[in-house]
Amino acid sequence: MAWAEETTHEVFVRLMEKLELIDPDRNVGSWLCAVAHRLCLDRLKHERRVWSKVARILSSEPTRPGIRTEHRQRHFARCRR
Repeated sequence: MAWAEETTHEVFVRLMEKLELIDPDRNVGSWLCAVAHRLCLDRLKHERRVWSKVARILSSEPTRPGIRTEHRQRHFARCRR
């Protein structure tokens, strides 16, 4: 649920940023839907990249236990950004 709330918030932040540029006589709803659509696609692409990195890390076999564990921890830290 937080994902949807964050995206909705971001849509309205963008609306407020562009408010003076938006023509009220035109369909603002279409603009809002387009912004929401792009934000959702961006979020999904980001999550796909993160999860593919996680899957690659988890599927790789450790060559040296200590080094590999540290390597995974660094990758997980990068994926969370």
